[in-house]
Amino acid sequence: RALDIDADTLCLGDISELYNSDFDNNYLIACRGHKHSDSQAKQLGLPYYINSGVLLFNIPLMNKEDYFKQILYKWRGALGKQEPFSADETIINWVFHKKIKLVNEKFNYIYNRTYGLRAVEKPVIMHFCGKNKTKMFNYTYV
Repeated sequence: RALDIDADTLCLGDISELYNSDFDNNYLIACRGHKHSDSQAKQLGLPYYINSGVLLFNIPLMNKEDYFKQILYKWRGALGKQEPFSADETIINWVFHKKIKLVNEKFNYIYNRTYGLRAVEKPVIMHFCGKNKTKMFNYTYV
């Protein structure tokens, strides 16, 4: 397994629960994005849209099933949509949406975004998306 965490994130607690999660025969473990991600999913015709800021990869299964070949054959479908966004993230969502296990958003909680009913009280990993990263340095650590 390999854990990929964006540089604009802060680990605020123990991540072993995430790291030791069972893949259940999926390629990725990830979190749904904030409320805007629901509209991104709708544009792509997907049931949900993950934010790629924190991804846990099942490398042995991905290699066994030749994930790279899957990307080469399937990714163009996402780019034909009305508004391609976050190219790497869109490709991951488009190609692997049936091979992603969702975990609680506390493992990739996006600062200052709306989650609705999926709001988290105590994030374990706080993600500071967007251009302005100064909020990252002004965040109060609890």
